[in-house]
Amino acid sequence: MRILTAGGPIDQTHVFATWAFWLGIQGGDIPLGASVSLFMVPILAVAAIFILRDIHRRGTRHNVHDRSVATTDAPRAPARDTAA
Repeated sequence: MRILTAGGPIDQTHVFATWAFWLGIQGGDIPLGASVSLFMVPILAVAAIFILRDIHRRGTRHNVHDRSVATTDAPRAPARDTAA
C-alpha cells in the first residue's frame, strides 16, 4: 500500500502491517508496534483456515471430476465369453 500511495493522503493509508512498522520502528514505540502485529496473528490464522479449506475443497472437487472423466473415456477391454 505504501508503494502505491506513499502513505497518502497525509500518511493516512495503512494496512495493519505497515501501521505496525510505522508505529514500532519509525514512531519509536516498539511495544505498540509489536502489539499491533500480534493483534493480526489470530485474524490471519482464521483467514488462512478458511482459505486453505476452500483450496482443499476445490482440489477434492476437481480430483473427483478428473477420475470420472478418466474412467468414462478409457477404452474398455472386450468382454470375455465365460460360457465355454
